[in-house]
Amino acid sequence: MHRGTGPVLIVMPVLGSGGVSRRVLEYVRVLRARMPVEVVVFEWQPFLRDEWPPEVSIRCLSKRGWWDVAGLIVRLRRRIGALRPRVVFSLIWYANLITLLAAVFLFPPPRVVISATMNTRAFLTGVRAGWLKRLAISLLYRRADSVVAVSKGVGRQLMDQFGVPRSRVRVVYNGIQAERLKAQITNPVAWPWPDVDPPTVLAVGRLNPEKNYPLLLEAFARVRDQMRARLVVLGEGPERAMLERLSARLGLEADVAFPGFDLHPAAWMARSTILALSSTWEGQPNVLLEAMACGVPVISTRCPFGPDEIIEPEITGLLVPCNDIPALAQGMLRLLQDEDLRCRLAQRARRELGRLSYSRMVKGLGTALGLNPARD
Repeated sequence: MHRGTGPVLIVMPVLGSGGVSRRVLEYVRVLRARMPVEVVVFEWQPFLRDEWPPEVSIRCLSKRGWWDVAGLIVRLRRRIGALRPRVVFSLIWYANLITLLAAVFLFPPPRVVISATMNTRAFLTGVRAGWLKRLAISLLYRRADSVVAVSKGVGRQLMDQFGVPRSRVRVVYNGIQAERLKAQITNPVAWPWPDVDPPTVLAVGRLNPEKNYPLLLEAFARVRDQMRARLVVLGEGPERAMLERLSARLGLEADVAFPGFDLHPAAWMARSTILALSSTWEGQPNVLLEAMACGVPVISTRCPFGPDEIIEPEITGLLVPCNDIPALAQGMLRLLQDEDLRCRLAQRARRELGRLSYSRMVKGLGTALGLNPARD
């Protein structure tokens, strides 16, 4: 029996600069209009702080190091016991495990909903003690009252590879608030060149291995051999130095820019010709939705999971195989050289975004969290 009457408690490892943190901000905006919300993070970073609703508190559990697992569980357990939240909602696999362990033997038991935002098996492949983490997920995820998957592919993986009961998995696609994006389109950007004449390819995302930016640079080099073009890679991450070296080795320095992180990529999208996603794996890439909402034609690798649930090939965008440099180069050339194709894809994509609307996300999230259906 779940008897919590306190606020919604959202748990995540860190309020960082990635897509999950931005998604949490959207969730907070949805929930705080209905009831109190508190956010608990394990570590503090200042990203998004200026955007945060002032009435929503953020509590940091001050993680001391990778070894501080037991301490995090105890501190989170105390906070749950003090708040008696009506639902605890955690995001990212690490926070999910800590939350599920913290909720064990609490009385009254809180309703615990966890969110799966990525290809968990791919992420844990090759990491330290990955087999142990996969085992922990298989044992603990099934204890959650509900598991929110951001795409059908993520949901299938939870059921088929981690043993989560089908009845507990709910797919809730990310939603796009078009009006907010329109307001951001006019934001000033530090455009890397003095003009905007050559067509520009935009990529948005953290500079991490799964984004496979070396593939994008290699493909763009082939594009640049055929026509004048530029590439903007918007984001920060551990691979920046390597990517800058690769760009130089390919002779692309004059036509490739790495401006860093920007919380509002819509303004960059408005100045770009197409958006390209070169990932090896995803959960549900929000950047595709944002570009489509901004009227920017998209091309993506058909990686697991997400792009093939967003893009209808040749109708709302282009899909190419993963790790295929010639296919990505050819697809980008098609889009950059064919204005009619770009217009057709962009117009159809905007019409099709209704099935991935903000209102549907709000309704799906409310149902998954067990909130009053009348208020969803």
